[in-house]
Amino acid sequence: MQVRKTIASGRIFSTNMHEVCRHLQTLLRSVYCHIYRAKPEDVEFLLVPMPRLEIETIQDFKVLHEIGALSPDMTVKLSRILLGEDPSDSKRGANKRPAIETGNPLPEKPGGQPGQPAGSKPAGKP
Repeated sequence: MQVRKTIASGRIFSTNMHEVCRHLQTLLRSVYCHIYRAKPEDVEFLLVPMPRLEIETIQDFKVLHEIGALSPDMTVKLSRILLGEDPSDSKRGANKRPAIETGNPLPEKPGGQPGQPAGSKPAGKP
């Protein structure tokens, strides 16, 4: 049953893309003729819709990667999706620091050690 849905949705997508391309060709011709005062019969635009890319298995990703169809950014995003991570979170690992490290340094306690807030006790001493 899934194969029929995929084939049907592929046909619908293809039909829609051909229709969109025809409308855009007409629009481009009209705009070009208006801007450059050309005759419509002298102007022709041809938009070729690309076939829909359907990814069904991890093997499809492998093929796309091997032929260079995926940019490094796409590869990272797809890897995050497959690993169940949030793909919109672009800062990971070493680039993501705790807020205290990126803010102002802690003030020095009078007579104390740098990096400790005033009035705090050193670690390990009650």
